[in-house]
Amino acid sequence: MIEHLFIGFQTIIEPVNILILFVSLIMGLVFGTLPGLSGVMLCSLVLPFTYYMSPVQGLVMLVAIYTSSVYGGSITAILFRIPGAPENAATTFDGYPMTQKGKAAEALGVAILCSAIGGFLSVLILIVAAPQIAKFALVFGPPEFFGLCFFGLSIMTSLGTKSIVKGIIAGLAGMFIGTIGVTEMTGYPRYTFGLKFLYSGFAFIPIIIGIFAASQVFSSTEKILGDSFKTTKIAAKFISFKEIIRIRWTIVRSAIIGFVIGALPMAGASLSAFISYNEAVRWSKKPELFGTGIIEGIAAPETANNATTGTAMVTLLALGIPGSVMTAIMLGAFQVHGIDPGPLLFIEHTDLVYTLFMAMLLGNIFIFVIGKTQVKIIVRLLNIDYRLLSPIILIFCAIGSFAIRNNIIDITSMFFFGVVGYFMRKFDYPIPAFVLGLILGPIAEKNYLLSMRLFDSDILLFGTKPIAMVFIVLGVITLLMPIVRICKQYMRTRKEQITESNV
Repeated sequence: MIEHLFIGFQTIIEPVNILILFVSLIMGLVFGTLPGLSGVMLCSLVLPFTYYMSPVQGLVMLVAIYTSSVYGGSITAILFRIPGAPENAATTFDGYPMTQKGKAAEALGVAILCSAIGGFLSVLILIVAAPQIAKFALVFGPPEFFGLCFFGLSIMTSLGTKSIVKGIIAGLAGMFIGTIGVTEMTGYPRYTFGLKFLYSGFAFIPIIIGIFAASQVFSSTEKILGDSFKTTKIAAKFISFKEIIRIRWTIVRSAIIGFVIGALPMAGASLSAFISYNEAVRWSKKPELFGTGIIEGIAAPETANNATTGTAMVTLLALGIPGSVMTAIMLGAFQVHGIDPGPLLFIEHTDLVYTLFMAMLLGNIFIFVIGKTQVKIIVRLLNIDYRLLSPIILIFCAIGSFAIRNNIIDITSMFFFGVVGYFMRKFDYPIPAFVLGLILGPIAEKNYLLSMRLFDSDILLFGTKPIAMVFIVLGVITLLMPIVRICKQYMRTRKEQITESNV
């Protein structure tokens, strides 16, 4: 293995290859940062050009974009509460509050460090244990995926608000939006009201851009008009070594979650980010501080979503099954060059495989170096007058929404959900719960229906699937925990009142 890694290192540091790696990393960072212009879109655009490159150069380009775009989305998530991609949505929970406190540089520093650590460790896992992880991924069928999604959806009760009811309402609203259109399983249209543009449902990216970005612009504009908008002072302070040690277990736990979920076909970085954030809250001694701007709230999702990048490659390289949308595009690149991913790939194209491993390792190191040097430059964006910045953000929102399908309807839906997000912010309904329902609802429904076909509509047969039952039980516990906390708080308050009355 060491010999193959050395050959891969020699290949990747060749002038042309290292230049492609570096330029692709920058491109991934830029596309990851701009709302709507995701790494998936960039990979789709450059895929035809890989035909004219060698297999090493073409795949290194895609791997570099994949590696850097996940981190890039955290920049606007922290600075403007606008996730560059869905997997960065959880980063907004504490990233933006830190920016409001004048700690944008520190927040970006945490995101850079944890992104690099999560990505680097996931590649090491990929190198050492690819075949074993691939076997584990094959264990997951529809019941297990439904259990995992149910566990993820249970988090909505504790996202972004003190009201459990509002969290559930927001989550269910997101799930409802996800049901609009022709169903994948039955081909039957739901909630289309005879409108043809609703047959395909609402495009996902315009909803995300509208609910996060446009709604934030509307809310900030209202504050400006009401003379209550304050310019944030920026403290250019990078995270200290002492703080890194303090959050070490958050990083380790989130990395493990990212490894496991990343190995599951099409599970995605978004799910790992939300689950990692919830687990950070669960294990914290001060869970009430989450959502107010603490570094643990950034470390958890950013470690997890980057930790998926390496293990998502496992099912692609070892089994030929894409582990994410991005790796599905990479599968196309392999096929363009006449290479079939699978068990024989490690034997027939050993040098190519280990070159990709080294590209991902170096890519994560470069991300840390580039990110650390650009922090002080990036935070200067906050010094721009928001009255000038807000229309620019809206223009990028419109471009990003239109670019998905070249459909003017997507711009309309982006502004519509921007208004929805504005009122959700105004009346304290948690946007993260809405997005969680939107992402996981359709996946949960699909796998539930597949499970019912597998079980001949006998729901009790879920009990014969241990992994699925573990996730379902964890989901039920997660749903009940906020209620238990409220009951404990009520009993404590009641006890104090009785004690005071007796005195």
